[in-house]
Amino acid sequence: MQIDTRSARLGLAPNRTLRLCDARGATLRPVRGTLWITIDHDPRDIVLEVGETFTVNADQSVVVTALGGCAEFDLRGDRTLPKRSPQDAQWRRAFSKAAAAALA
Repeated sequence: MQIDTRSARLGLAPNRTLRLCDARGATLRPVRGTLWITIDHDPRDIVLEVGETFTVNADQSVVVTALGGCAEFDLRGDRTLPKRSPQDAQWRRAFSKAAAAALA
């Protein structure tokens, strides 16, 4: 299944992960639970609580994990950040893959 949207609300079961590819410019905002975000080849660990946001500014894949229970978060695309590729549709694949994985 492929879903093309600029925003989505996704849920994760406890300790479940979701990989976002081509997510540069996407903003994640938890609305329930805690998110642990890691970026391939990036030493940072980002932990987000309800009310906090994180905007992906890297070209690498992003892994989102629900910490300590269920989590629900808003995922929004932002075309204003420069992309690594001139193809405008790449950001859509990140949301399509994320939505398909969340529904599986």
